[in-house]
Amino acid sequence: MPQVPPIKKDVKMRIIIVILLIASNSGFAQSKHSDDRTLVHQYVLKNLKAEGNKLNVFPSTKKRSFDGFDFKATSNLDQSPEKPWNKKEWIEFLSNVDTGAVKDYPLKWVKKQSNGAVKTATPGSQTLIFAPALFSADNSKVLIIAALYSPNRSSGSNMAWYFERTEHKWQLKGVQTYLYRD
Repeated sequence: MPQVPPIKKDVKMRIIIVILLIASNSGFAQSKHSDDRTLVHQYVLKNLKAEGNKLNVFPSTKKRSFDGFDFKATSNLDQSPEKPWNKKEWIEFLSNVDTGAVKDYPLKWVKKQSNGAVKTATPGSQTLIFAPALFSADNSKVLIIAALYSPNRSSGSNMAWYFERTEHKWQLKGVQTYLYRD
């Protein structure tokens, strides 16, 4: 059987460096995406609290918060052309979303008690349950959807926040309440 010459040290080192670079770049892209999710979720939370809402945030996303959202943009009540949900690029982006392929994920920034339960803000707080963030393929747009429930969970609403990336920052372009529960 013929002998295979040993790989030189510099070739081994180059292979190791390439593998490390590939691994670090893919990890960076994922953590950056995760950082963007955290930024927009926390922006929404901050604005809701600024409006005087006392909120408990559910510790993970729930796809059921998508319920009632019209991804095909056929039933928007507000037909103003300047609203993001009426713009062609948003309609195209959202009509191509496959919610079946979207996965729930934990909101690691939500403070929990040692037993895993969410720390309550105060008695009588509303519960906010985010749906998974939906990013456009070019990462220039993100849709945040959340369900907001009254303290007794008998009423509430679902809202959508439309963000666009402008000069490396997420900028809110519009908010839409699309479902009310009594």
